[in-house]
Amino acid sequence: MTDYIQRPGEKNAIIALLLCFFLFWLGAHNWYLGRSFRAILQIGLAVVGLIPFLGWPFGALLAVWAFIEFIMILIGNGRDGQGRPVTL
Repeated sequence: MTDYIQRPGEKNAIIALLLCFFLFWLGAHNWYLGRSFRAILQIGLAVVGLIPFLGWPFGALLAVWAFIEFIMILIGNGRDGQGRPVTL
C-alpha cells in the first residue's frame, strides 16, 4: 500500500506540475519548490520576452526551459531547493 501522507518539508509533484503548466512565466513552480533564483530568472525572461519584435527568443527560451522542468517533474526527477525529491 502506498503512503499518501506528505511529510514536513516535502513538496507535492502534482502541485508543482500544475504551477509549471499554468504559471510557468511567473516561475511559480520554482517559488513553490524553493528555487527562488530560477524563479527570478524566469520572471526576467518573461518580462524581456514582452518586448515587441526583439523579445520572442527570450520567450521561446522560457517556454523550452519550463517544458523541460515540467517533464523532469513528471518523470519523477524533480527536486526541491534542498535537493529532496518531489513526491506524488
